[in-house]
Amino acid sequence: MPIIRSYKMTDDIGFAPNPFHGYLTLATCKPYIRLSAKVGEWICGFTSATLSSDPVGREKLVYAMRVDEKLTFDEYYLDPRFQAKKPRSGRGCLYLI
Repeated sequence: MPIIRSYKMTDDIGFAPNPFHGYLTLATCKPYIRLSAKVGEWICGFTSATLSSDPVGREKLVYAMRVDEKLTFDEYYLDPRFQAKKPRSGRGCLYLI
């Protein structure tokens, strides 16, 4: 039976997790999950009181992803598939190009 890891998301601005450009990635959030998750496992992100007004026990599933590949941050940062996911700062905010 596959392992399913879950956590409550505290924000959903598209940076971490990043669902854009054809891949759902966790390059900068949840260091323990990134370290311990193995290919084939599932990771689920749920709403939290910080993210929504859902009471405890009524959280909603935001995403479910299967781990297909693990890279170091350096590998991720240099991989041509993920260049569009790199954050750019501007006007005091973070946005993705």
